[in-house]
Amino acid sequence: MNQKTKIMNWSKKNNQLEKSYVMDDFKQAIQFVNKVADLAEQKEHHPSIHIHSYKNVDIRLTTHDQGNKVTEIDQEMSREIDEIKKQM
Repeated sequence: MNQKTKIMNWSKKNNQLEKSYVMDDFKQAIQFVNKVADLAEQKEHHPSIHIHSYKNVDIRLTTHDQGNKVTEIDQEMSREIDEIKKQM
């Protein structure tokens, strides 16, 4: 995992990058997830997304076709997801 990923508070666990986000409310959590879904469709790279406690969003990234390993596309996507959050 490179330094940029560490700085953005993504954790590497079980061959995945993981990060939790806390939104203002449920509606913002859904809007965030929808924007991440649009990015995932555009890149054809789909994270695991979990919404819980109405405003918390957990995201996990791994590259399945590379043996469930963290690859450059996961790191790139983590940065783009953080950018989506910043713009909200």
